[in-house]
Amino acid sequence: MKVFRVSALLFVLVTLAGCYSTRFYASEGEYAMNPDNKGKVVGQVDESTGVSFFVYGLAGSGDVDVSKVCTAKKVANMKINYKTSFVDMLVAGLTFGIYTPKTAIIRGDRVE
Repeated sequence: MKVFRVSALLFVLVTLAGCYSTRFYASEGEYAMNPDNKGKVVGQVDESTGVSFFVYGLAGSGDVDVSKVCTAKKVANMKINYKTSFVDMLVAGLTFGIYTPKTAIIRGDRVE
């Protein structure tokens, strides 16, 4: 019984540990995280995309091309957040942490 408890504790600790890095870039268009970006605000941007990681988030680049995710060509006050949805957790659990997806949410002001 003691071996089971130690194994369960070790499993929980390993599944909760992990780190990841992500790089955001834009191959085209004008994107800025600068609140002083000049331009007339004509709407909001609220886009999301999946980001893939492996081995509890220890492997994988997680690169996000903002120009392919955002439909707007000019965005100001951009904010990028991560979340782990229920489906992300379910997939990670079913693959025993081999594949650990996350969702990147990109929000900002659409400007002209």
